[in-house]
Amino acid sequence: MIPPGLQSEILFQIITGGPFDAKVPDARQSNVEGLKWFKIYHEGFDSAAGLWATQKLIENKGKVSFKVPACIEPGQYLLRAEIIALHVAHYDGAQFFLSCAQLDITGGGNVVPATTAKFPGAYNSTDQSLRRTIVAYMPNPPNVNYPLPGPPVFDCKGPNVPWTPVFKPLLPAYEQCGGINYSGPTECVSGNCIVLNEYYHQCWPN
Repeated sequence: MIPPGLQSEILFQIITGGPFDAKVPDARQSNVEGLKWFKIYHEGFDSAAGLWATQKLIENKGKVSFKVPACIEPGQYLLRAEIIALHVAHYDGAQFFLSCAQLDITGGGNVVPATTAKFPGAYNSTDQSLRRTIVAYMPNPPNVNYPLPGPPVFDCKGPNVPWTPVFKPLLPAYEQCGGINYSGPTECVSGNCIVLNEYYHQCWPN
């Protein structure tokens, strides 16, 4: 049993994209289709420390801590611990490492999180969060604007509103990425968006 608000610890391996929780009638159930998952923690790049979550996990012997939201209803939950590896994302896409746990959460909370996601559906393989190259940023860049995929972390004090996925694709090499009257994506999987003329900008690989 886990009291709400408890600082919990879980073993991770690479870059943390979750964990998620989903309330269920029985944590022993085998059917997980259609569950509503709310995110309780995530981390990608720490600008203040200049470190990826990977490096912080290594320094902490593969463990990360997070708090169980204190306001959620008591009952049985499934925990989806999720790792997203980006080391070859610009070639073959992100790699996912998943594990699950069964939780029995106690307490007197009464909030049902509305900021939830469903799997499949929360991610898109072409989204920039899952195709972003990190090779050029390694090992310790001063700053990286990495958009974490999926819904925001559920906050008991924040707005409890539904979340709708919005995907921003990255363009492969030699696709148009800008120009007059162009309204499509502008970021490339790798390389840069080069101005060939005022009407046509193109992704050129490094």
